[in-house]
Amino acid sequence: MLRLIRADFLRLDLGELGSGSYKIIANLPYAVASPILQKLLPWPHWSSAVLMFQKEVAERLTAESGTRKYGLLSLSVQLYAEAHILVEVPRESFSPKPQVASAVVHLARRESPLLSAELIPAFFRVAKAAFSQRRKMAAGLIIHAFGISRPKLEEIFTAAGIKASARAEEIPLAGYLELARLFSQLS
Repeated sequence: MLRLIRADFLRLDLGELGSGSYKIIANLPYAVASPILQKLLPWPHWSSAVLMFQKEVAERLTAESGTRKYGLLSLSVQLYAEAHILVEVPRESFSPKPQVASAVVHLARRESPLLSAELIPAFFRVAKAAFSQRRKMAAGLIIHAFGISRPKLEEIFTAAGIKASARAEEIPLAGYLELARLFSQLS
């Protein structure tokens, strides 16, 4: 069954759509693509999405750790879904021709997020702190976000298998998941 909904997605109460397993296809307005994606990701009633983004955003969504494009957006997607770029869409495909290239991304929603609901806030708190200043070591930024001592932070990083000198983009998803578990125990 096809259901077409004409609405401002950011204002739409997704709960009104009921349960089910929606497949979503959209050419997102580039100016609000990230907020739309952040609203969609935690919603439990979608199974897959094929979305067009500005190419640069699509590359950030699918970026792996250790790359310049890896960041909070990459982690957000990886927590809830598996993503890959299906096709790049050149500027010449549109009329009038936009200033940027585009890419179509396929997202396959995980059966459940990689963390339980109670650990997700810690995950985002750690990741946001780590990526708040990309050129600095993540540990120093996280110390300030959590108000803990350097020895305690080093203990947590060691337990997570992460060097205290790591920058945010050097920490893989598994590292952020473990940091979320460890930091949630502090509260």
